[in-house]
Amino acid sequence: MRGVIATAAVVALTAGGAAAVAAPTPAPPPPAGAPAATPAVTSGPAARPAADPVVITLITGDRVVYADTGGARPDVSVEPAPDSGTREMVMTVGPDGAVLVVPDQAQPLITAGVLDERLFDVRYLAENGYADLDTIPLIVTYADGARLAQRAAALPAVADVTPLTSIDGVGLEVGTEAAADFWRQFAPGTRAGRSAAAAGIAAIAGVERVWLDAKVEASLDDSRPQIGVPEAWENGFTGEGVRVAVLDTGYDTGHPDLAGQVVGSHSFIEGETVHDGHGHGTHVASTVAGTGAASDGRYTGIAPGADLLIGKVLSDEGSSFGSEVIDGMEWAVEQGADVVNLSLGSFPTNGQDPQSQALNRLSAESGTLFVVAAGNFGPGSQTVTTPAAADAALAVGAVDGEDAMAGFSSRGPRVGDHAIKPEITAPGAAIVAARSAGTTGGVPVGEYYLANAGTSMASPQVAGVAALVRQRHPDWDAGQLKDALMSTSLDLGHGLYEQGSGRVDAAAVTASDLVATGKAELGVHPFPRDGAAPRTVPVTYTNSGGTDLRLDLTLDVADQSGDAPAAGTLTVSPATLTVPAGGTATAAVTLDPAGSAAGSYTGHLRATGPGDVAAATALAYVTDGPAYDLTVGLTGRLGATPARANVVVVNQDDPRLYYTSETSYEADAMTFTVPAGDYSVYGTVATADPGGGYTDLSSDLFALTEVGVDGDTTVTVDARDAVDIEFEVADEPRPTEPTQITTNLYRTAANGILVAMGALADRSTSTTVYGAIPAPEPAEGELTMTTVTTLREPLIRAAAGSDPVSAVTPRYTGRFDGRRTAPLVDVGTGTAEEYAAADVAGAVVLVEGDPSWAEDQARLAEAHGATALLVARDVPGPVSVDVGSANTLPVLATSAGEGARLRDQLAGGPVELTLTGVEEARFTYQLWAEDAGRIPDELTHTTRRAELAAVENAYHADMEGLRGSEVMEVFAEWEGGTFRYFDQLVQPARRTDYVSAGPDLRQLQQVHSVWGFNSANLRGAVQTYEPGGRYPVTWHKAPSHPSGYTELPCVMCRTENILAFAPWPRSDSDPEHHGSGRTWTTTTLYRDGEPIEDEAAYLVEGPATYRIEQVGEAEVGPEHQLAAWSHTAWTFVSSAPEELEVDGCGELLPSANVCAAVPAILLGYDVPLDLLNRAPAGRGFGFTVRTGRPVGFAGPSDVAGLTVEVSFDDGATWESARVLPRPRGGEFHVRTHHPRLAETNGFVSLRVEAWDDRGNRTEQTIERAYALS
Repeated sequence: MRGVIATAAVVALTAGGAAAVAAPTPAPPPPAGAPAATPAVTSGPAARPAADPVVITLITGDRVVYADTGGARPDVSVEPAPDSGTREMVMTVGPDGAVLVVPDQAQPLITAGVLDERLFDVRYLAENGYADLDTIPLIVTYADGARLAQRAAALPAVADVTPLTSIDGVGLEVGTEAAADFWRQFAPGTRAGRSAAAAGIAAIAGVERVWLDAKVEASLDDSRPQIGVPEAWENGFTGEGVRVAVLDTGYDTGHPDLAGQVVGSHSFIEGETVHDGHGHGTHVASTVAGTGAASDGRYTGIAPGADLLIGKVLSDEGSSFGSEVIDGMEWAVEQGADVVNLSLGSFPTNGQDPQSQALNRLSAESGTLFVVAAGNFGPGSQTVTTPAAADAALAVGAVDGEDAMAGFSSRGPRVGDHAIKPEITAPGAAIVAARSAGTTGGVPVGEYYLANAGTSMASPQVAGVAALVRQRHPDWDAGQLKDALMSTSLDLGHGLYEQGSGRVDAAAVTASDLVATGKAELGVHPFPRDGAAPRTVPVTYTNSGGTDLRLDLTLDVADQSGDAPAAGTLTVSPATLTVPAGGTATAAVTLDPAGSAAGSYTGHLRATGPGDVAAATALAYVTDGPAYDLTVGLTGRLGATPARANVVVVNQDDPRLYYTSETSYEADAMTFTVPAGDYSVYGTVATADPGGGYTDLSSDLFALTEVGVDGDTTVTVDARDAVDIEFEVADEPRPTEPTQITTNLYRTAANGILVAMGALADRSTSTTVYGAIPAPEPAEGELTMTTVTTLREPLIRAAAGSDPVSAVTPRYTGRFDGRRTAPLVDVGTGTAEEYAAADVAGAVVLVEGDPSWAEDQARLAEAHGATALLVARDVPGPVSVDVGSANTLPVLATSAGEGARLRDQLAGGPVELTLTGVEEARFTYQLWAEDAGRIPDELTHTTRRAELAAVENAYHADMEGLRGSEVMEVFAEWEGGTFRYFDQLVQPARRTDYVSAGPDLRQLQQVHSVWGFNSANLRGAVQTYEPGGRYPVTWHKAPSHPSGYTELPCVMCRTENILAFAPWPRSDSDPEHHGSGRTWTTTTLYRDGEPIEDEAAYLVEGPATYRIEQVGEAEVGPEHQLAAWSHTAWTFVSSAPEELEVDGCGELLPSANVCAAVPAILLGYDVPLDLLNRAPAGRGFGFTVRTGRPVGFAGPSDVAGLTVEVSFDDGATWESARVLPRPRGGEFHVRTHHPRLAETNGFVSLRVEAWDDRGNRTEQTIERAYALS
């Protein structure tokens, strides 16, 4: 498992998979639960640097290898789960950067609202810690709250069930290795591609929705005078008698400022106590109610008289999942909290996600006010995260010490409905509060304090002020507290969706007798508005004083341009009212949407009375501009309603103004309500099986590039105009079969923002035809289609005499080498009685039926001794075939017509069928084509072998017949990646891949040693092959060892206080291959010979000798016998760099002004082995050891010496090998003698040591480095 960088003088070498070395704070993720039309935003997605690949397991069990390459789209490769049923997948890249990868079987449940779409947003999953996990965290909600734990326990393959009664749901985890089992039982009807109406989730009675358990993260020397706290204290308000719960990373149980303040605590993080190992929670808790004891009161919290409840819902790493936060919220309410502070958040939502639902319900039932940080995703709009997005939450933004908006503070409005969020602000820059001992986040201020910034720092100030108000009004509930805080806040003049009602004012809210409704939301009013009824919202004023208050009410509202509403469209009545002492009075704000000009209107209803009496109500509404119905008519290739359509509609001037992606089933039209403007409409349309089955006859890409909408508009997608996509190799005489095809559509808008869609399909198992509907070049922007396909030597060819039989094979067909001739025996529909009446031993069985799930027939045929199974479809139409992953029988499927022809031949006498098979294809073609500017009316792409590169692969393995997987990708440099399946690979094998090549194309290979989980995974470097070139490549050639390869700027580098040291745990003989899997590592740190346990203290500025020891332990089995144990110690001399020696280092190491690669010596091996990783025993043997330095290293790389020892008894004894004294290009040539096989344990272990004259040294031991034969 890989190490990753850490900040603040920390080197973190953690157990993880192929993790990204670093990533900046991501751009805000796409909104969850948003309506189809994403409202306008003010910023596009942030540019992201390239990152190493990660592995994400989808809820279907399919595994996605994801790498953000910095190109037009990420690189995505998919290994379908055994027996998952996935045949096709669709990937969309939206204008906000969201990357959805959706299997065909999951889409119906997304469309039906049963599955959370974010479960398939691989960009979000990759950037937020869901990669390389052992479990998939989920929240499952039910129609009612009865027997939650028992019902959840009945779900397959789940663990760690936590009842969440506030949302009638449970938090749970599904093991990644068992995800396919969970999926098959949860959604059994989707295997055959049924529509949402027939998806069959009734098997899990009462399940309402399955959500991703969202990742939650911890989101002025003295800000108290800025918000009026001293005045509140002078009036006697310190929060006494009020309970405030802080749900965060826990607290420093020994900090003087929190001594005696905490009246209850609980940790919701498994394996961690309530003690704060991160520091965030301690800072937040002391901001609320710290005593300032360690600073003589200087850093006293806002409400030092309040009692604290501490719920640890974030781990010592500063993150957790939403289910733990919900659990904590329920606990806080049970403990009697009056106010709950949540300085945390997930992603922007519309307030209907599980965290928001729980908060709303708990607040309504208990009267508890939840004060929540709005998030740190500013300055973009619609970036307020959950749970701040909840209706009942008081969402807090941040200002600086001068009351300017903090750039990081998330802005509103809320996703989907333009609700006012955030609702209030507080100082959030350079806030000094308590520091948890041993933590380093922030800027230290003495021993006990540190300064930090974020809405996380602003939120507890508001929570503290809420405690002051609650002290004055102990009978007030959450709504009254929220109204008081908002209506007395100070309007700073920023936009309502930036500051909310204003900045919190502790002096005003604790002194004022007047409180108004905090906000009045008049809603979103769609076009057309003629005849729309007026909308009235009451605003209530409460007078807690002893004197009647006469108020003047005025509206202060404007649109984005500063223009006031048209006269008479927005009114308040009465304009003057009197609020009796100890009573209330209500005014009405009325909007006439019919007369309102289009715009987004925000402002305040201001109430002023005698003296300085004042209150303000935040007010907002939207009157949409012209919008019309855009209807997309849909017709399949046969002229009938299509089986399915994936349709994207995007504004062509600026995709951020409108973008939606929707899927329909058995619909002849889809209608979208869109603002007037110019649009592109693109997607895929699938033609239904005329035989009534679930296999598509065809799937066709389409693009309507110029759709002007200035009234209700209808456009048509007619697949009868589609053209088949074909690839031909003109000079290849051998037969081939397709295995997969990817079609990518890229549409660049007039403003340069790109959106994309990719469709990936398995072609080896079906006869579905793939094509595209011709489209002209757009007048504005760009349109490009790229297509990638794989052709291979057929695994099984069938012939009846000299006549070929057209057939397809399932993914898990039994394989064999050579030719088999056997009688063909017809057993009708394959009933037990028909088998009993026929002699099928040694025969090829012909069965009539539906081959789409032929597992039962394969088992029956094998049980009766058949040598192969041929299923002929019983009705005309496309053919698809599938069997279980444990199948070993050769299985083929053919059309109804071919079946009838074979039966006719049998009627005339015996028929012998000849099957010609290969265990593994000996050649493939990986072909790429680009159609730029338009989709042409001819899509047959012809090439010749001279135009291709030949990649001569040698796949090594530790046993015969090892079933793994591989993918060869080819894409244009500007694409940055592609979208492909991993194909099965039987190893050991040699195979030549003929690949599209040229200066503008890139190639990338990945090989997994076994199919499915627990595989050793290797990835090659991105290549630029030349046409006509031949490139030998070896895979999994021993010995496996740690690798320092990276395509990032550096993998072993440092600044003054940050060290990146992230070797890949696996490699092979190729210095560019790198990967992970089946190896677990532990790391020990030394500096100047002394062990360093505190990672925060590892780096020093001056020269020092560092030693990083890493022990790798591999899971050994018949399929993985080598590199069972390894030990590597990198010793290097380093001091803080003085300049930026590594270009791009600043993208990886936060705030890196100086950076240098460390001088560690890296080792590599080239050992001449056979395909089973064996060397000959009983003779002399030679091999090569390579030495090198990390990427970016600028110093001398020469190595002074190297020693090698070998062992034939797993390290019990060692003997020295002879090393040639002079390295050549960093290589050392080694000679040894292998004993006779009987005198060994069958393996050779290596112990290598290399050093230079500057104090750098690397020692490496590999147990069972290679085998003997």
